[in-house]
Parts: sequence; structure tokens; C-alpha cells
Amino acid sequence: MKRFASILTVLVLILMVPMSFGACKKTEGKNEEQLETTGSNEIPEPENQETSIEVTEIQSGTIGLHEIPESEYQEISIEDTEVLNREGVSIHILGGSLGEGPTRVLKMRVVNNNIYNRELKLKVEKLVFDGFSDTPLWERKYEMGTTTESELEFNMNLGNSIGIWNPGKIEIKFKVDFDHELINYFTDVTVYTSLYDSSKTYDFPYAYTFYDKKGVKLSVLNYEYFSSGDAELQFLFENNTEDGITISTDHAEDSLVNGLPIYLNVYSMLDPGEKTVYSTHIYKNDLEKAKITKVDTISMTLYYKKDSNYKNKIKCNPFEISI
Repeated sequence: MKRFASILTVLVLILMVPMSFGACKKTEGKNEEQLETTGSNEIPEPENQETSIEVTEIQSGTIGLHEIPESEYQEISIEDTEVLNREGVSIHILGGSLGEGPTRVLKMRVVNNNIYNRELKLKVEKLVFDGFSDTPLWERKYEMGTTTESELEFNMNLGNSIGIWNPGKIEIKFKVDFDHELINYFTDVTVYTSLYDSSKTYDFPYAYTFYDKKGVKLSVLNYEYFSSGDAELQFLFENNTEDGITISTDHAEDSLVNGLPIYLNVYSMLDPGEKTVYSTHIYKNDLEKAKITKVDTISMTLYYKKDSNYKNKIKCNPFEISI
């Protein structure tokens, strides 16, 4: 009988060993899992991560009634202004004249006797009229050893937008290129016309301003519908800071038309102290896809970055404009 009891005890002990081992193993695994979870919470945030200042309140506004002044003929004179006198290249602006419609002309004399013995290419990189930048479309080539009476033509797009048809102050950035990728540079010139008035300011009381902080002012100027079925939303961007800034939309959900997602692209770069009129297009095809027959509201969120702190993206007040 004692022998049977001893055998039974041994059998019980043998059966209990795997159970204990399994229990220990399970507990060990649980502790490892807890340690891994704790460790992951302690991983630091990535350095130099782009941040944004969130503004969640949406503002509602309208564009006031207004009329853009029509073009009027004004006689303009410009004194001889030196653009460049360097390395055998001489450029002077001699005067100005009116072209057809909104076209304006600066008369130039270009002498190309450059020391590199190469063709000269001039390109206008930037035009600023009375403080408002415009998109330049001008480029000319001048053969080596020539003196050329040339004309710099440009359209006064700011006329139809805000009524600037005949500016008093014209700032131009030229790119000077000697037909070689390593021999080029930029030169700036400011031309004053006989209409220049240093006390003249431009005011747009009808504009809807949705952001005005720390020298950056963003406003909606106008909405225009075209017979083609497309439309255009026009902004006024003002950079009164000491840094260059870039204003943009960043995500597909940054713009809504009648509460439906339609992406309206914005991307504009402004130098310190610069203003610009910027237009974003609303295309007929996008409206038809969203089954929108009449635009009632446009909602948008814009962001901007400063050149001195380009990693910090600032989110501006989201707005909704009633059409």
C-alpha cells in the first residue's frame, strides 16, 4: 500500500512540472510585452519636424461692391536711366510709351561689347509696379558687337485687377546671361515716370481680409465668372515683414466650393515689402464633376512660411466667402 502511494506521488509531481513551466513561460512573455510597450512610448519625436500654428475658427465674409477704374490715356515721360555698365555691356532705359490696349513700352539701348565675346541674353525675372509685383514675360538676345534700340513691352495686368494702368514707379530685375551657364548674374533697376507720387497709396475697402498678423496680410479682392464656365478667385497678398514668404494651399481638403471638395491651387512667393494680386482658377470641369451649377460659397485654408524659418508652416484663419 505504501509502495502504491509513493508511485502515485511521483506521478503527480511529474505531471505538475510541465504545467509550472508553461505558467512561468506565459508570465515571462507578458513581462516582455509590457517592457516593449513602455520602451516605445519613450522614443523621442523626430528632430526638425515641421510644425504649424493651428487656427480652427472659420471666418465668414463677403466682397464689397466696387468698380475698377478704366484705362485713361496719360502722357508719361521717363528720364534716361542706367541699368548696367559692366564688362563691356551698357544698358539704358531712355523713355516710355503706350502700346495697344494694356501694353506699355520702355525704350532701351543695349550695347553688347562684352569681354567674353559672346551673345548677350536679357530676361526680366521680376516686375514691380508701384509696389505690386506682376508676372514678366520678356526675353531678348543681342549679338556680340552690336548696339540695339530695343523695346521692353509688358501688359498692365494690374489694370483690370486693381486699376493700376500707368505706374509711377517700376522696379525691374534683369537676368544678364552671356550664353553660358556659369557666366550670368542679376541686376536691379528702379525707373521713375513723370506720374510718380511718393505719397500715393492704394486702398481696397471692398476687400475681405481674413488674415492680418505680424506683417502678413491676406485678403480676397474679387470673384469673377467667365462665359466659358470657368471662374476665378482673386487675392491680395501683402508681405510687410523683413523676410521672404511663400503662401500656399497644402492639402486637397484645403478648399471647398458649396461645401464640396474642389482643390483650388495657391502658390505665391513674395519678397520683403512686396504685394501681389494672385488669382486661383475654378474650372468648369471640376464644377461639373461635383454637379455644381452655381457657386454660392468658397471655403479655403492657406498657409505661409518665412524664408528665415522655412520649416515652420503657419496655418492662417480658414475662411468662407459668400458669392
